[in-house]
Amino acid sequence: MSDEQPGDHFYQVGFSDAALDSILLAATEAYFLGDGTRSSASAEAVEIDGYLWGYHVDLSEEHTWIQVERFAPALSSKRSAASVEPDENAALVMDAVMRQLSPQLSFLGDVHTHPYGSLDCAQSAHGWLFSPEDLESMTDAVWELTRDRPPLWLVVAVAPLQRVRESLPRELKDGSGAWQFDVGNMRFWMHAEVVPRIEDGVAMFAENTFINLIPRLYNFAGSRLGESPHG
Repeated sequence: MSDEQPGDHFYQVGFSDAALDSILLAATEAYFLGDGTRSSASAEAVEIDGYLWGYHVDLSEEHTWIQVERFAPALSSKRSAASVEPDENAALVMDAVMRQLSPQLSFLGDVHTHPYGSLDCAQSAHGWLFSPEDLESMTDAVWELTRDRPPLWLVVAVAPLQRVRESLPRELKDGSGAWQFDVGNMRFWMHAEVVPRIEDGVAMFAENTFINLIPRLYNFAGSRLGESPHG
C-alpha cells in the first residue's frame, strides 16, 4: 500500500468518451432491467460494479491527472438494490485480459452504482457519496493491481427525472467534487476518490480529488506555458 498521506496530493480525473459511455450504459441497464432474474416488467434496479483502466500523468510533484480510458462491468458480482458483492478473482482475470489487449493501460481501480427510485430519495440520501459499508469494502485485489499508485474509486448514483429540462453537466457545490448530469429522463451523479491508504480496515481518501467533465483542462490561476518569445 502507498505511504502517501491523504492530504499530500492533488488529483484530477478525466474520462474518454468510450469509458464514460460504457459506465452509463451498464448503470442504465442495471437500473431498468435488474440482474436478469426477473421479467422486465417486475425487474428491480440493482447496483453494479466494474473496473477501470487508463493512465496517470504527473503534472508536478503535487498534481496528477488520472485518465480513465476503459471500463468493464464485473459480471460475476452478486447484485441487489442496496449492495454489490464482487468476486475478488474478477479483477485479476479481467486485468490479465486487458494486459494482452491494451498493455499500454494500467489498472486504476473500480466503480459501483447507487440506484434510487426517485430524485428526492437520491438527493436526501446524498447518494453520490460513499456509504460506510463502501469504505470497508475495498478488496486486496484492487490494491495488488494498482501497484505503486493509490487506487481510484468511483461511485455513480442514478435516479429518474419526473420532468426533463435542458441541462448541462455541473459540479455540485457541497464540497464533494461530484458532478451531476442528465441523460434523457435519468439523472446521474459521479463522485471520484483516490485512496492513498487503508486505516483500521477503512479507506482513507485524499483531500483533493476532482472530476473534470469539461472537454478541455481547467486553466488554473497563474498557470503559464512559458515566456512568450514575442515579448
